Amino acid sequence: MNNKRTGFDFEEVIDLDLVERVSNSSKTVSYKDLEQVAADSGFIKRLPQTKKSRRKRSPYTEQLGIKIRPLIKDIFQEIGEKLSVYDHTTFELAILALIEKENDQELIKKYKNATSKSIL
Repeated sequence: MNNKRTGFDFEEVIDLDLVERVSNSSKTVSYKDLEQVAADSGFIKRLPQTKKSRRKRSPYTEQLGIKIRPLIKDIFQEIGEKLSVYDHTTFELAILALIEKENDQELIKKYKNATSKSIL
């Protein structure tokens, strides 16, 4: 293995005084012209991204895992589809209907109080 490095060739010397220096400081380019050239070249203007607003936090935070009879889940979801609401709303409407059927005024007040609150 050869450990010798290739040397620099200093034989060819360029006389820097012979090279004409051009100054671009006297030329002014308008910002709109510069944007047009950049757009034509495929560069896009980078602007700060606007932040997407966050969705309002859902008041539905509790979970209720219950076992049900076969096909009841399908019936439950079919009711929700007919009403065009989600499962949690279908459940709340079913609870309200049961309370109203039993005509329990205390539970109706509790229900109305629970469903009128929202989490910020």
